Amino acid sequence: MVIDLDKLLVIGRTTLDPRTPWWIKRYAAEHELFPYDATGDQFFDGDKFKACTALGYHVGEAVVEAKQSKERLDAATALAAGKV
Repeated sequence: MVIDLDKLLVIGRTTLDPRTPWWIKRYAAEHELFPYDATGDQFFDGDKFKACTALGYHVGEAVVEAKQSKERLDAATALAAGKV
């Protein structure tokens, strides 16, 4: 299966996981609502902006990595089944 990335919408929920960079985890420890702050609070200071954008980038990287892993698994499965 080929996925046209120009037409794919991926929604990733911001969450902290074991691979989240340490400094984002530290920011979260110091700010109890992060990353679940109310969406109405759009007044970010520099540190909050950096933490939010870095966490979004981290989630995006995880989505791309998961997609690539699935493609490799699909290709290996097809190869093993003799479909290639």
